[in-house]
Amino acid sequence: MTLEIEIVEHLNKASEFLKAAALCLNANLLNASVSRSYYSIYHTAIATILYRHHGGVRHPLWSHEFTSAQFSKIVSRSSQFGRKMTDAILERHKADYGITQVSRRLSRRIFNDAKEIYDWAIYFIDIGEFQELLEVYEDDFNVGHT
Repeated sequence: MTLEIEIVEHLNKASEFLKAAALCLNANLLNASVSRSYYSIYHTAIATILYRHHGGVRHPLWSHEFTSAQFSKIVSRSSQFGRKMTDAILERHKADYGITQVSRRLSRRIFNDAKEIYDWAIYFIDIGEFQELLEVYEDDFNVGHT
């Protein structure tokens, strides 16, 4: 698999998880929405790392800690994307392993952060001739206001 294809595959996975997060949020499945939003950020971060380092930085299992640390080094301090990823990791742990429901406000915030990071990565990453392989679900990212 070429580096470009690997980057596109991670972006496609991020887009799919973002769509799932929106569907879950609209269905009031708030814990699931937080979890899917985090995984959108996670795959967006991997795509960004691969692009920035031309595939030179890889981790066999792309641990969450490694991915978060590498992503934070790439994004500018002013964007706060590194902090948003760290927050999403913590909230995903609560959503996946805690016994209480996360709030709609928190779920929406994590979703909005994931969408912002994904949108930034699509702009930042130049995939050139592989653009047609990118599966963007933008029409499905709409979230109701209930």
